[in-house]
Amino acid sequence: MLPGGEGKSKTKIEDIREYHTERSVHFSVKMSPEELKTVKGKENGGINQSFKMSGSISETNMMLFDSDGKIQKYKNPMAIMEEFATVRLKYYKIRKEYLIQKLTLERDLLSNRARFIKMIIEKTLKISNRKKDDVVRDLTRLRFQKFGDTKAPRSGFEYLLIMQIGSLTKERYEELKRMAKEKAAELEKVKKTSPQQMWVTDLDNLEAAIKGLYAKDAEEDPKSSKGKKGKGFKISKLAKGKKRSRDNEDEAEATAGGEGGEDEGPAAIDPMDNPFSDLAKWTTMTFKVPGASEPSRKKRKTH
Repeated sequence: MLPGGEGKSKTKIEDIREYHTERSVHFSVKMSPEELKTVKGKENGGINQSFKMSGSISETNMMLFDSDGKIQKYKNPMAIMEEFATVRLKYYKIRKEYLIQKLTLERDLLSNRARFIKMIIEKTLKISNRKKDDVVRDLTRLRFQKFGDTKAPRSGFEYLLIMQIGSLTKERYEELKRMAKEKAAELEKVKKTSPQQMWVTDLDNLEAAIKGLYAKDAEEDPKSSKGKKGKGFKISKLAKGKKRSRDNEDEAEATAGGEGGEDEGPAAIDPMDNPFSDLAKWTTMTFKVPGASEPSRKKRKTH
């Protein structure tokens, strides 16, 4: 389509430039007003067809791999969507099971840490100047939950015993209580949300994001061609990404020290002693992978 191009094309353009970032795609095409009018004409199928941005797929021979990895012929697109929905819904159920287990473990770990600090503050549990075995026996007697490795020389109570001295304060106790309460509320919300509703929510969020993308593109496109009418027009596919903004978000997440970092409360808290930063470390070993032993997997092995 460019001047001097080897192939023949009905559409002629003056220039094409690319302004891609790591997270967005942005082509800028320049053409004369007369050529743009022709490209937009219905007889040429519009911009999408002229620039080959759309195509067609035959529905007479729809052969695909099904969810079991076997070749299957489908009568129409709806049959494909129905099978996809069945499999997808199964994984939303697995996701819900995963979230319930994850939030339960995190709530319990925070609650145990809060109780541990409270007992030390009230002097009903003594830790300093005692043998570790004696302390472990007391923690077991007091029915503290175990997290992490429980094989000797580990005891499963390291998540309590490694806490810094500066953490054994009333302020930290109140903070852990608040965080545990928030986790419990989040857990109850997940329990009350059906897998179907989780999927609908994700689809709503996706639709809103797509509409936002096109709305932003519509706002930015006129600005890019402002004052250039008569000299040429630019057609942009997707809005230019704001790489710097996204990178700042990534930096903030990394600095926060993991999930829930922005809920840490006062900025005076030492990031090295973040009560939320090591939750994954202690709960991972206790975690059971949802759907690890499904009947369908066992059946597949017998074939």
